[in-house]
Amino acid sequence: MLKSLFDNSDGLDLQKIIELVDALWDDRDKIIDSTNLVWENRQRFLDSLEYVSDNKDRIDEIVDFIDRDRQHITDAIDFIKKNSHHLEDVIEFIKSNRDHLEDMLHYISQNREQLTHFLQHLPEVMDEAGESIAVAGESAVRASTWLTGSNPEDDAISAYEITAKAAVALDRCSLQLENVASMLQNLGQQIDDIHIPSIEPRFTKVMGFHVITGLNITESVLADDIASRFAAGADRLSEIGDEFSNTADHLRNLGSSLTQAGDKLTHVGSQLQRSGNVIRSLGQKGSGQRARSIEIDVPRLDMKQHKALEKKMESEIKALRKEVEKLRKERKKQAKRAKASKARRARSSTKAHSKRKTSSRRKASGK
Repeated sequence: MLKSLFDNSDGLDLQKIIELVDALWDDRDKIIDSTNLVWENRQRFLDSLEYVSDNKDRIDEIVDFIDRDRQHITDAIDFIKKNSHHLEDVIEFIKSNRDHLEDMLHYISQNREQLTHFLQHLPEVMDEAGESIAVAGESAVRASTWLTGSNPEDDAISAYEITAKAAVALDRCSLQLENVASMLQNLGQQIDDIHIPSIEPRFTKVMGFHVITGLNITESVLADDIASRFAAGADRLSEIGDEFSNTADHLRNLGSSLTQAGDKLTHVGSQLQRSGNVIRSLGQKGSGQRARSIEIDVPRLDMKQHKALEKKMESEIKALRKEVEKLRKERKKQAKRAKASKARRARSSTKAHSKRKTSSRRKASGK
């Protein structure tokens, strides 16, 4: 046999064959152990081969899947390698919270029927919850249109425009009050300028008889200090006008805050509608027919137009207050002139009275 083998050994590398035989001899223990292991587990190997034979189609599908999605599987393996520390953290968390997880699993096992009932009705619950949230969003959007006046279906005006117009009306009232205050002050000064003349006879005693030797002509005011009281009333009217102006400022600030709040409410309402519809869509599968969802879309507040309106209102109010300040300064000047004129008349009257007394004494002493 060896002779025939060597006779047909053309092209064989005898040196390699010898090396192979030596290697087999050196590993004879390992080969014997492997053979014994195979023999001891021959039934498992036979079962495995039988399983592979019976599930050949499924194994082919798995191989085809791996072949088709080789890149995805490679990416998944790379992801696991890169995030291995996170996986270690997860495993460590599971180990450290093993008791809690066991309690949770025990709870699920004990309440299986209730959880099953809940999961069966979860789509209906999600639909009802989503519908409620969507309706709340719809209401918020509708409410926002009352504040921003952005509903294209009507000619409603914003809260700021309403309060700004009310503020302008109050400032106009303040201007009219200042006009009334000026008229009242002028009326007091004119009444104060009215003097009622009075004539008194001047007597001289001659031979035991009182003889009229002259007349004393004097004047008296119609009402005592009436100009000051009218001026005080005018000042009070000015104070009321200032309170109107302060109220107008508060109204404009309130209107601006309400309009901005309405604009934010529009955004919140839209988000609520979308969130509600998303929740409803999550529960639609297998839950039967759903009610039709309606989403109201209202345009957001045009901030450029709002700023232009604010600027216009502020300009009008500023012009009105400038006119009020002009009237007030003029009224103060008139009050100063009236006071100076009254002082001059008082000094003139005192001098005239003093001259009459001096003249009467001289005449009496001469006689």
